[in-house]
Amino acid sequence: MILVKSINTFLKVAIASAAVLAANPAHAATVVIADTTGRANTTSSLLKDNPIQEDAKNYYGVALFGSDSSIFVQSISYDLSEYRHKGKYRGYFDFNGASGKNFNNAFGPVIDSESLVGLEQSDITFTTDMFAFNSIYKPQFLTFNFAPNSFGTGDSFRFGADTDNIVRDPITPGNAFGEAGVKFTVRLENGDTFSAPFITLSPTSSEVMITIPDSPSVPEPMTIFGSVTAIGFGMLFRKIKRKQ
Repeated sequence: MILVKSINTFLKVAIASAAVLAANPAHAATVVIADTTGRANTTSSLLKDNPIQEDAKNYYGVALFGSDSSIFVQSISYDLSEYRHKGKYRGYFDFNGASGKNFNNAFGPVIDSESLVGLEQSDITFTTDMFAFNSIYKPQFLTFNFAPNSFGTGDSFRFGADTDNIVRDPITPGNAFGEAGVKFTVRLENGDTFSAPFITLSPTSSEVMITIPDSPSVPEPMTIFGSVTAIGFGMLFRKIKRKQ
């Protein structure tokens, strides 16, 4: 399952990147893809002995692909704050560690170590908020932070994390993040930040794709000089024409 998800993710990224290059070969791009894939994101006792629990440990995935090896991700964030289940209940990540009631009885997201590509477990830390419920165990924001120069092109990882009140509960299939329009944010080490909502791909999958333009090349000194000279002559000719 892990291998299939990784292959599918990288195929999607490669196809997207190729499309960008074909459309504008002078400006390559780096693509970040995040997905939620699986039949459920919990190992709740309500699902005891149910095989769909196997999907929970690598339900979430993030991959970075592109041609610019100077681009590194500093952090990624998931924002559940704008969604209201049935119009009133706030969605949140369930990290209360309650036995048998959330994913892996966890107090935070659980990295699937077998899924790591180009990253080490020690490269990844996480932070949460406590605004909505005044509790770090029911955050609406989940942010992963990466060690400097660790999360670059070609790297990826997957993890498990339970949610409550995101479209369906306790069985929350991958399409729920698209239905809820969960916002995903990428912050690069250079400070650039990009955000976009998840969209539904299938009954068990949602995805968000963010395209990051590569840094534009710096013009050669003679090119800059030529441009300035052309502008200067243009202004001079306009002045002469007005006087005539």
